[in-house]
Amino acid sequence: MKRAVHVIIHALLIATREQPGHADQLLRQALRLAQQALAQQADDREAIRCLGLLWWRLGARRRGRALVSFSYEL
Repeated sequence: MKRAVHVIIHALLIATREQPGHADQLLRQALRLAQQALAQQADDREAIRCLGLLWWRLGARRRGRALVSFSYEL
């Protein structure tokens, strides 16, 4: 994952704490960015881990946990 994308995703995660009313929308925007980063490089461990954490925050705990554990196996 490129550093610029990582910084944007991090900023969106911080914004979810500052604006809890828009948290779902901000998390989905970060999810799209992480998916695009993963589409560019399929074996990107950081992008997979980021996707897992974002799914976890969105409420899909099993999917998030599976992606995070898979990212450590790479």
